[in-house]
Amino acid sequence: RFAECAAAIARGSGTPLGKPIAAIDLAVVPCNDGPVAHDDVAAADLGTDVAGEAVVAGPHVNDRYFDDEQAVARNKIVDGKGRIWHRTGDVVRRDDDGMLWLVGSVSSRVTTARGVIDSIAVENIAVSGGDVHRAALIKGSAGSDAHLVLEPAAFMTWLLPWRRRRLAASVSKKLA
Repeated sequence: RFAECAAAIARGSGTPLGKPIAAIDLAVVPCNDGPVAHDDVAAADLGTDVAGEAVVAGPHVNDRYFDDEQAVARNKIVDGKGRIWHRTGDVVRRDDDGMLWLVGSVSSRVTTARGVIDSIAVENIAVSGGDVHRAALIKGSAGSDAHLVLEPAAFMTWLLPWRRRRLAASVSKKLA
């Protein structure tokens, strides 16, 4: 499955995360910047091959934040059964095999006239050719504009040895 995932990453399908573990419940729900209310989170699940926000429930999910009701309103969903769901802020999609693919974050989504652009999918395309070491899609202040920042791979050929020398010098001073 490695070759298949590598090809999907280069096409902009996102980054594979794997399948959710049985100890948690996970739903992929429509993205929303504000508080979310769902009577039935599981029924709001978008299904396969649709990007949305990952929300999780289970014994590991805290019901609130200490002394921060605004954070509780933004990040916790209480369903009709009283179950607490946590909004991860991650935009994912589930494929036909049940594997989750990370495509971005709710806060970094860019909405254009052509549709929504998710950051990680674009960044993966940018770095897939080998000429780019790192990429970042940065949302503009208007929310409908974005800037793709690229770090050329050639930049790394001289930076990495310099960083290694600096790290080695720093470590040797601390060990001396």
